[in-house]
Amino acid sequence: MIEIISWANAATNLGVVTAIRPPTILVFTPHTQPLWTLPEADRFTLVDPSFDRALATSDLVCCDSRAELDVLAARAAGCPLLYVPLSIDTQRFRPGAAERLPQILCVADFNERRKRTDLALAAIARRMRRDSSTRAVLAGRASQEVSLPADLAERFDLLGYVSAERLVELYQTSRLYLLLSDFEAFGIPIAEALGCGTPVVTTATAEISSLFAGRQGCAVVDNTDDAAVDRAIDAAFVRTDHAEISASAHASFAPEVTFRSKLDRVMQLVAQQNSAVAGGGVG
Repeated sequence: MIEIISWANAATNLGVVTAIRPPTILVFTPHTQPLWTLPEADRFTLVDPSFDRALATSDLVCCDSRAELDVLAARAAGCPLLYVPLSIDTQRFRPGAAERLPQILCVADFNERRKRTDLALAAIARRMRRDSSTRAVLAGRASQEVSLPADLAERFDLLGYVSAERLVELYQTSRLYLLLSDFEAFGIPIAEALGCGTPVVTTATAEISSLFAGRQGCAVVDNTDDAAVDRAIDAAFVRTDHAEISASAHASFAPEVTFRSKLDRVMQLVAQQNSAVAGGGVG
């Protein structure tokens, strides 16, 4: 079996689908995103045709969200699709014993435009002006280079990259994780924060809504609706049901729940191929 990962790896994907021969099984996990999410997207003319070729060649295509499954079902009729949400390590991402601080956590690549950290920073500033005790922690690429309002700068901690251990600690001690991206194929940090019992405010895209709307502790909103964002942030700050939020996330995103269905389907394909080989049906 070969698994190729990412819709945008044009050269690798074309190389694999051109070379692969039966009885090798091809699994494709594309983490599908719109082409506009790539910087200078007009340069990448092979991404779409290589994506379609990989879809047509694969024995199984694993979709992060039900919204992605719907998109790919319309794009490639008859494509063997399976909804498999990504998972989190439930032994690591769980509520800690530490007290929740009056802080908003924002973890992102601050150079990536689709992450809309400009909207997150504006929302944080509005909250700080409504409540003088609110602080914020920014982590991730270029977070230490962010320009801040002079009157609020001392209430921000700009950390840059952080270790895996520090990230868990930040989730466990924050009142809220804020992510107002224009697009997320899945949103692993959302699931990680919820696994730590931390409320989340994020954008109501089709993919995120299909995964997280209605989930305990997660508010999905229009990221350009300041009033809706502010209401969701204020509501998250007073939540105390951290254990329940974590339990709900673990029930959906534990590896034994998510990847079990993928393993079962792959083993079915292996059994079918073995049967075909034994019967002389595969050249």
